[in-house]
Amino acid sequence: MDIREIIFNDIMQNYNKKYKEYNTLEEYLNSYTRDDLYRLAVRYGIINGDNKLGEVIIANTSTKSKILKYVVDNIEEIIKSVLLPIKDNNIEILNKVLENKNTLVIEDRRLPLTLILNLGNTPVIHVHYDKKKDLITINIQKDIALIINKILKNKAFIKEHHDLLDFEKNIEMLLEVYGLIEEDTLYDIYTKVLDNIERKIFDKYLMYITLKDCPLDRKHFNNINYISKLDLEDYEIEDYISNREGEYEIYSKDFYENVENRTYLKGLKSYENLCDFFQKYYDFDLNEEDDIFELIVCDYLYQMQESKVIARKAIITNLDQYFNINSKEKNEIINYLNKIYYDYPKWRKKGNI
Repeated sequence: MDIREIIFNDIMQNYNKKYKEYNTLEEYLNSYTRDDLYRLAVRYGIINGDNKLGEVIIANTSTKSKILKYVVDNIEEIIKSVLLPIKDNNIEILNKVLENKNTLVIEDRRLPLTLILNLGNTPVIHVHYDKKKDLITINIQKDIALIINKILKNKAFIKEHHDLLDFEKNIEMLLEVYGLIEEDTLYDIYTKVLDNIERKIFDKYLMYITLKDCPLDRKHFNNINYISKLDLEDYEIEDYISNREGEYEIYSKDFYENVENRTYLKGLKSYENLCDFFQKYYDFDLNEEDDIFELIVCDYLYQMQESKVIARKAIITNLDQYFNINSKEKNEIINYLNKIYYDYPKWRKKGNI
């Protein structure tokens, strides 16, 4: 079975319950579990620094009725906080649902997947997957639909939404070069190179993107907050931090953009040499096969940022999956990849090459 199919089935197994319309907003919200409502309330309260949150939800011990009242009372602001960080293509899907009387059947399963990951476990949308028919149905409860429609037409929301998406893209660019970085340092580099944003807004936007479903993580060690792309346990990240070296290298905006969009990588002579090898011996164009390029080259560079041992194991597995080659050929490819890594910004060296 294709890896995409495995991922899809793993996600959609949680969405087998058909939609039921409720007469009131409170009845609809009450159909969700206490934990669903709790996560929604806490996420909103943390991002917006709501002092009332502590009075209503203390140490995850409040009753469902208290949490429900908090969510109902703050539902418009809560929905706004949920919608702000989602991508434009997902906003388009929401608009289509609204235009189609709050329900939409989708045959192309690729379209709504990120929307489902971001909103599927919230009361903002209801997702049902019919496995027999291979159809995804998205419903929006009538009161929620009115609120969403109002928010999406609000000029202030539209501006903040695009500002936040630009911010997220900029953070992703910086993290591609540094991998792991202190929040204060990240802010300094951001304001020097990309945009002179207020610290208050920077912190709020950073909270948005680290709380949504994305590969960025927030860690706190030795009274310092870090933002990280590393898939490591806390004790491993502490060790990683202590073994970094040098000072942060600060580049131009163009450099960060070129690293993030792969232009820098594909412009390296070492990468060109790898492409020539694949073309000569396997009649295979790495630049024409994005999935293979990401799996063989980009995944290896990412794994090398964490561990040489893990990177070697992963690349051998990936090569075995797509190419019928012997150990000598695998080692030759790994040597080419190591030369690319040598020319690439290194997270353990704080972005230095």
